Amino acid sequence: MFSENITPIEGENKQEYIDRMMHTIVPKEVKEEILTNGGRDDKEKVRFDLLEPYAIEQLAKVFTLGARKYSENNWLEKPMAWSRIIASLHRHLNAFQQGEDLDKETGLSHVAHVAWNAMALLSYTKCCPNKDDRYKNELDKEVL
Repeated sequence: MFSENITPIEGENKQEYIDRMMHTIVPKEVKEEILTNGGRDDKEKVRFDLLEPYAIEQLAKVFTLGARKYSENNWLEKPMAWSRIIASLHRHLNAFQQGEDLDKETGLSHVAHVAWNAMALLSYTKCCPNKDDRYKNELDKEVL
């Protein structure tokens, strides 16, 4: 049965109508997408499938450690000053730059700790701008 919005030519069945409409009103690239992928248009969607599983697992380990040591989501429920996160990021990056792969306290990758700190800062830019305590040199503004 045709829907109310479909008006086929007399004697035309539903599939014939759809085929005719596909050839007249649907752009070629959309038609190809529909025929090959069932009509999903994912071009503008966020591509979580591009996240590399090992890196995500290492980041999740840092989250898990934090949840055990403090509490789940404490970093969001009790946000820290941005300077504390920046300092931690620098410490872990510095240790990694000096050849230390794993954090002595946690046994986890320093790079995973760097990633956690960077992700926390990114989240804080949206949820916690009031915790932004970065140094702002007024003299630098005048030069620029």
